[in-house]
Amino acid sequence: MVTSFYFYSLRKTPSGWFRCPGLLLHDLETFPKHAELRTLSLDRSDMRCTLQLCQGAKDVARARLQSVRELKLECCTINEGSGSLLPPLFPQLEALRLNDCQITRSFLSELAPLANLRCLDVQLMSCGRPGIDSHNFVEEVQAEINNVATLTNLQGLSLNYDIEEIDVGSLVGLQHLRELSLACFTPVNLHLVLASVPLRSLCFESVELPWGERYASSTLQTIFWDFLDGALPLNVQDFPSLQVFQFGGVAVGSGFDSWQPFEEKVAEIRKLAAWAQTIPSRACGHRSGAFLLSGSSSLHAAQVTILLRELLPMRSLAFDVGCVCLEALDLNRDGWSLLADLIRGLQLSQHPFPSLCLGFLMESKVVEAEACVREVMPYISRVVAGSEPTQTTYLDT
Repeated sequence: MVTSFYFYSLRKTPSGWFRCPGLLLHDLETFPKHAELRTLSLDRSDMRCTLQLCQGAKDVARARLQSVRELKLECCTINEGSGSLLPPLFPQLEALRLNDCQITRSFLSELAPLANLRCLDVQLMSCGRPGIDSHNFVEEVQAEINNVATLTNLQGLSLNYDIEEIDVGSLVGLQHLRELSLACFTPVNLHLVLASVPLRSLCFESVELPWGERYASSTLQTIFWDFLDGALPLNVQDFPSLQVFQFGGVAVGSGFDSWQPFEEKVAEIRKLAAWAQTIPSRACGHRSGAFLLSGSSSLHAAQVTILLRELLPMRSLAFDVGCVCLEALDLNRDGWSLLADLIRGLQLSQHPFPSLCLGFLMESKVVEAEACVREVMPYISRVVAGSEPTQTTYLDT
């Protein structure tokens, strides 16, 4: 029998929260003998204290950790030397996930003895670390990224650092890496990684690629981009093995302010639509989840109509989705007609319950929107206003 085990090391008392790692040992010692512990999750732990306690535990407790394949650490303090304690305790570890943990720059390099480690997921918020100013914090993060290169057996790597930019050039040494996910920072020297590492999948979330570099890969098969808010510095012809190019939506009004010349936004959207047409139709295909079209409160309905008209060439991107979400889009009747034309390529009509999510609108606007949907998108079976399921309206089709 294989099982997952989740343990949270905080207990609530009248005086507040306190750490109680001793509970972990008790749970390990009483863990069912017929079960195998595969996943362990620790929350708000002092890792050095916890790991040292495990080292001195009874054989039965330590034996339970030997079978752990996935270790999840959330909001944990990972002190100096903690990394060196992991390999002897978790010799079978294949995946390590760090969510908003305070780690030292040496921690990742100390994981090198974990011969089975294939996946590393680091999610770090921008709040920094106690006692480290913003400049030194960036240096700490860069040192951590450089130390990732010592984990040469990695096949999957996910990095989420909410800072301005990180030089990822040191990742060229990860020759076994097949999947790379980057979020919330500008990856400097990514073109070097693409040129030398045989990646199969590349995922971007809230990432802006530097222009002026040639991004090319002979092995990359899948690219996912969360949001398109402008043309990308990617030439699809430089990815001969590309089979899937997906993106989660289009930011129609991203970054637009009322003081900016509207013509600049029109030119930007026109450039995006022209670039999107270079994506081979064979690479669009199916994608899970919803497709998001976001606007801006600074755009009025007539301007949104103009921008949607510029996006019409993207109709050729026949994504197969079941729901389209609208966010901060002020639409008049012409806008609704253009929207219907634009999303026709999303093949909503082929789904059993195609949906349209309107975001948060005043009740009068919802009624108007539903009337327009009935008129120009008769294949839509339900309209969702806001984000609550109770606000769903099922349309007569």
